[in-house]
Amino acid sequence: MRFAKDEKKKIRDAFINAHHQKEPVPVSRDFPQQVMKRIRKMEIDDNAPSYTIRFERLVWRMAPAAFCAILVLCLFIMNMNPTPEYEIAQLVGSDPITYDFLQLYGK
Repeated sequence: MRFAKDEKKKIRDAFINAHHQKEPVPVSRDFPQQVMKRIRKMEIDDNAPSYTIRFERLVWRMAPAAFCAILVLCLFIMNMNPTPEYEIAQLVGSDPITYDFLQLYGK
């Protein structure tokens, strides 16, 4: 059912006028208490979220920790020596300056 724009405007204006002409409904003094009592009596929806939603929540909770771990690892790798031959030679041999990484393996 399609309405033209002018028909929609007429209907909208009619609803607005009807709403503004309506008299306010009297409300008892204990109405808020009755509303809260009714809300408390409503049943709770115990439908547990699906596993995908739980996994998504876990991923987003772990995202900041993963970011921090990646940042620390990147900083650690940036501060490391790009050629680890000297460190390996220092661990294995007594005079690390004369050793080369390839010499350690006999090549």
